[in-house]
Amino acid sequence: MKRLIALLLVLAGLLVCFAACGGEEKKDEPQVEEEITIDYPNVSDFEAALENNENVGGKTVTFTVNEIDTGSMYGVLYKSNDKLAFIVTGAADVKVGDELTVTVMSSRMALNVRYIDCTLAE
Repeated sequence: MKRLIALLLVLAGLLVCFAACGGEEKKDEPQVEEEITIDYPNVSDFEAALENNENVGGKTVTFTVNEIDTGSMYGVLYKSNDKLAFIVTGAADVKVGDELTVTVMSSRMALNVRYIDCTLAE
């Protein structure tokens, strides 16, 4: 009985070994980078769309960071001008002067400033 159990354990071990080693080798396929379509290449076009009550959700906009406000109750604000403040999810190591391309999720107006919730465009 002990020999039968030992034999079964050895066979099970070999089966696991062959199963792990016998798989197809994965080849690195070249990554095809998709080009981002920018809906609003500058802040002026984006502001015009907001003023015309266009639905900007899911659209991409490029802006230059002119000011960073870390003391806001909304989180870190990346301001392009006095009227627009972008709340960017996933932004790290952003400095004044950097150009960001973001995908807009939503926007809201408070105290004459338009707050834009967005993520970095990928």
